[in-house]
Amino acid sequence: MHPSSPPHQEMVPEIQTNERHDVEQAIDRPILEVMEEMRTQLRMIDGETKAFRENSYGYLREAKNEVHKLREDNRKFRKKIAEHESVTDMVLDCISTEEWNRRLSNCTHLVASHVLELFDDEVAKKMNQLNLLRYQTRLKEARNGKLTTELNMLRLQSEPIHQTQLGHGPIMQAIRSVENKIEKVILKHSEMLHIGRTYLTIRDKLQEESFTYVTTADAMKTEIECCSRKLAELRPTYQDAELIRDKAKTELQRREELLYAHRKRNELEIGSLRRLVEVKKSKPVPQKNPMVRSRTDPPSQYIKLSK
Repeated sequence: MHPSSPPHQEMVPEIQTNERHDVEQAIDRPILEVMEEMRTQLRMIDGETKAFRENSYGYLREAKNEVHKLREDNRKFRKKIAEHESVTDMVLDCISTEEWNRRLSNCTHLVASHVLELFDDEVAKKMNQLNLLRYQTRLKEARNGKLTTELNMLRLQSEPIHQTQLGHGPIMQAIRSVENKIEKVILKHSEMLHIGRTYLTIRDKLQEESFTYVTTADAMKTEIECCSRKLAELRPTYQDAELIRDKAKTELQRREELLYAHRKRNELEIGSLRRLVEVKKSKPVPQKNPMVRSRTDPPSQYIKLSK
């Protein structure tokens, strides 16, 4: 991990402490100054977050590339170790083969002790190379483990940044809290300005009305007196109109009752006459001299009515 990368765990308490300190001092300062300082802090936090995120991504890429490279080197070294570990077996196998005979034929001028010394030197050289490769392998493995640990630490440190990008981290919660406070302060400030403008308008209107208050009051008093006189003049007329209305209503009700009684009586008479006509129609008419009338014959007006 790069030594200049700011640890995220140390930034959050410092930011929260600064925020508490700013909130405590914001009581004695103007609202606009506090808002401007909050905006400056938000911009600084945003810039630090972006820089930390970019540095972390760069460190992650470098660490991944280094880990990949070390794994490739480790694979190559393991292959070389496997090849060198088989050297001893190959040398022992060569003792009974034609290769060993060929080497001995090339060393006819040497005695057996010299051949053994050469063989021991070659074996020692190969063992030294093998030990060197093993040592390099252990160093690479230690380096690989260290880089893996740093990679895990970077992943752990990048997790809060990812949560911050998603809006779930402590920094974003603090930022949202500050934004909510700023919005509330702005709303209260706008309400105060609106209330102040309303009070100023009311004050100006009252001042304008105070200049013409006496004249307006006299005019209103005169108008009220005039209306009172007109009302006193119209009151008898209104009472007479009410009496006439009551009389007309009573007369109309009486006439409606008479009309209803007269109509009812006419309906009863018409009904009785219709029944009488039906009875007369149902009886047979005797053939008599038209000049002679019976006592029981109905009058001519009823016959005409039945027709």
